[in-house]
Amino acid sequence: MRPSETAASRYGLQPQPPSEPSPPLKPDPGVTSAKEAEFCRKYKDNWSVIVKEKWQRRLDHLRRELVDLRERQSQDLGAMFGDPSLNCRFEDREGRVQPLYHYQQRDGQTYLTCVLCGVTVTGKRNLDIHISGKKHRFALAEVKVIEAGVPGQEEALPAEPAIQRLLDDFRDAPLIGIEYLVEIVEGDRGELGKPSYRCELSSTVLKEADDVVPYLVSANHRLNYLKRFYPTAYKKFSKGTVPKVESWNSKTFQFLESVIMRIENKNGRLRPQVVASDATYQKTRANIRRKIETGQHFRQTSDQDFASLPDPFGNSED
Repeated sequence: MRPSETAASRYGLQPQPPSEPSPPLKPDPGVTSAKEAEFCRKYKDNWSVIVKEKWQRRLDHLRRELVDLRERQSQDLGAMFGDPSLNCRFEDREGRVQPLYHYQQRDGQTYLTCVLCGVTVTGKRNLDIHISGKKHRFALAEVKVIEAGVPGQEEALPAEPAIQRLLDDFRDAPLIGIEYLVEIVEGDRGELGKPSYRCELSSTVLKEADDVVPYLVSANHRLNYLKRFYPTAYKKFSKGTVPKVESWNSKTFQFLESVIMRIENKNGRLRPQVVASDATYQKTRANIRRKIETGQHFRQTSDQDFASLPDPFGNSED
């Protein structure tokens, strides 16, 4: 990097627009009635089995991964090689921020890795050749490069949310709106590897992994998602003449689930967001919400608009 050139000018970094205020958080309201509790019981029980069998192993893996990440992030490559741009970071497609380059000394040889491209070379000169090449420049254009900071001060984030693999294992019911789920790695108590959760669709606090699936299969969460992205289906469940969720019977809960199943069968599932700590979440929540809202969602389309959906309550009225 030339003496007059900053990391920002080298990579064309742009300032971020101001964030809007976020709505207040509220506790998980839980199920709305005994009927809903009965309908969701098997899902809650099956999820509890998955958490009991696999969660501790995931947490152990998470802790090891974070320790390794923090060790890598503490490397001051800029000072080591006289090039501050080597301390730049990037945000990948999953939203994880990580160092752009990594250093390792083995058998007396210096190895430098471009984490973005997955390329390892020997020596700084070979790394400079890689950086000036087309492959690296094309890769840079696909990600957000972040100004070089003080090594060791950036927060370590895992490659994927700790809960992701457990959600992948849960196939007893369709899950929608997962992209609104935020995993806070250090949790509410600031303990490494004990995540807590927030749902930004309804600004809801979920204290631990056990709470996640019961919340995602709740009628209120599902209806909130339909209201945002499947308005035709939502209107079927929310006309002025229909009962409130508290008065639904089991058949209505099953009917709603069949709609969610059709959406999942067509689109699959999205993934949660992840942040390092509650302090970071509080500080950057508006930006997190903006990222979620401008990200991918499943939406009503001409081939899945639910216009012909029967009355969920069995009335003759359409």
